[in-house]
Amino acid sequence: MSDSELRGDKAHLSRFSLLCALAVVFIVCSGNAAGILFGAILWKLTGQVTAAVLVFIGLTALGLLLGLTVLLILQKRRRTEA
Repeated sequence: MSDSELRGDKAHLSRFSLLCALAVVFIVCSGNAAGILFGAILWKLTGQVTAAVLVFIGLTALGLLLGLTVLLILQKRRRTEA
């Protein structure tokens, strides 16, 4: 492989890594935002703070779990392609 091809592969890998990181951050932030939104709606409608906090924690944890799952799948995919 020539030097320019190696740089192109590294640039592609760098872009792919950046997109993966942005996708994981988006998923985690979306879970957090959904938790805040639905927790606030539940609190406003029912007045139950405990239920609202549990909804917030649950959706935030779900977003974190999905983000980590996507990260692990993408890393496994990258290792099998290399």
